[in-house]
Amino acid sequence: MNNFMTRSITAGTLALLAFGAQAAPTVLVVGTDNGGGSTTDIASWLMASAQFSSVTALDTTSVSFATMSAYDEVLFFTNHGGDPVGNGDALASFAATGKRLVVSTFSYAEQGSNTLAGAFLSGGYSPFTSLGGSLYSTASMGANDASALFTGVATLSNYYRDNVVAAAGATLNASYDDGVALVATKGNVIGVNVFPDDSFGGVSGDHRQLFVNALSVPVAAVPEPETYAMLLAGLGLVGAATRRRRQPAEPVAA
Repeated sequence: MNNFMTRSITAGTLALLAFGAQAAPTVLVVGTDNGGGSTTDIASWLMASAQFSSVTALDTTSVSFATMSAYDEVLFFTNHGGDPVGNGDALASFAATGKRLVVSTFSYAEQGSNTLAGAFLSGGYSPFTSLGGSLYSTASMGANDASALFTGVATLSNYYRDNVVAAAGATLNASYDDGVALVATKGNVIGVNVFPDDSFGGVSGDHRQLFVNALSVPVAAVPEPETYAMLLAGLGLVGAATRRRRQPAEPVAA
């Protein structure tokens, strides 16, 4: 196999290894019944981070899977009213696509229609489990796992929180100093126990950077079987080409 063919296979394999690299993602920020706040402001400061190609704000009581599926990533939070089962089912469908989903306060408030239900909980997508109600008390970020989620997040103090722990199968990435879960991940779903609309006050520190990171840092993904097969085939061809190049030439009879 000549050098050109070897270089071609190697280039193809490297391209496959880089498979999945995309342009800056599009983000949808969904706030349920957040009319007294400013979901638009959240979209503005996310966009100002320069990590996303577009950020769209949507204040509604019920969001559909069809609406969310037009975006690469979704940040979902609740305030007053909502559609617990309908929103939970739609979020589960979105999570099942493998796209990034960030869910935050008051999604676990247990205050009625602002609390998630449906397939998002019953299907095991949620990174948090509620222990009952919201916590209207201030706590600061305690221990964290020093992962990329916390790059640029030195301090965080917050009043509007849900009383949650990491769900079964989820990874607890950070806790408040009173032991309440702050960040947990479960596959492509990240739970951030902070109310993202800081126009209400009650939060200080690097909470905005935490949300930017939750929507932008890489998370572990399992490639499809077809991707594995292509990768292994490409690596096998490169190995075969290398072995052939190293094989000594056969002697030529006189």
